Amino acid sequence: MEGVTWKSGCFAQDSVGDWLLCLPVGYPVAQSSAPDEAVGLDLGLKNTVATSDGDKLEAAQFYRCIEQKIAQAQRRGHKRQAKRLHRRAARRRRDALHKFSRKIVDQYQTIIVGDISSLKNLGMGGVRCHS
Repeated sequence: MEGVTWKSGCFAQDSVGDWLLCLPVGYPVAQSSAPDEAVGLDLGLKNTVATSDGDKLEAAQFYRCIEQKIAQAQRRGHKRQAKRLHRRAARRRRDALHKFSRKIVDQYQTIIVGDISSLKNLGMGGVRCHS
């Protein structure tokens, strides 16, 4: 890592019990302007995000391929293994969201998010009663 400035760091322990060394670094960032003017984002359930240009981030099932392993680990009482599997799914989700958001930020100068208030959409102040 050449050309970076090291700053003060710390040790941290995650929920699994693994230790991490956190070292923030500073490096120069070049200013660039995005090629497109603006985009609107609509947050939903079927698609996590849909843009006004038609690009979509599907609501992926990050646990589906490892949920059997998680269930087996939990039944056997292997808490550490179950935590590692949950961490893997969380990292998959975080990676997909980061890649999509980075693509949006690099491409558009202005990003507008649609109204996501469920209280306005439900009526009655957001309270729904089922009998």
